[in-house]
Amino acid sequence: MDQSEETFGEYLNRKYHETALNKGGRHYSIAKWAKEELGLSNASMSNYMTGKRVPNKAALETFVAHFGLEVFDKLNIPRPKELDLELIRLRVAYEHASPEDRAKFIKLVNEILPKDHSD
Repeated sequence: MDQSEETFGEYLNRKYHETALNKGGRHYSIAKWAKEELGLSNASMSNYMTGKRVPNKAALETFVAHFGLEVFDKLNIPRPKELDLELIRLRVAYEHASPEDRAKFIKLVNEILPKDHSD
């Protein structure tokens, strides 16, 4: 199939199979991929892969953070004019981080950006 014509569900299925080949083939389930790689529930992923639902903003950002801007194309959504992919990736990473890693992240931000930066 021409990848330019695939649906979002077909795109996700392709991405899953590409990942599964690198992670153990048949023993790497969609549920495990959804949870461990993307932080999504199996039910949500199933709905996205079958075309029953389209991603909400948070899920869309997760997909964009992992797969890039082509996610917008697969969903037939115009790419935002001013989109900073790295900021999306940072936000998604923070949301999926452990409490300890979040504390490290905040500490690093505070070291880079002084608390009083109104000057």
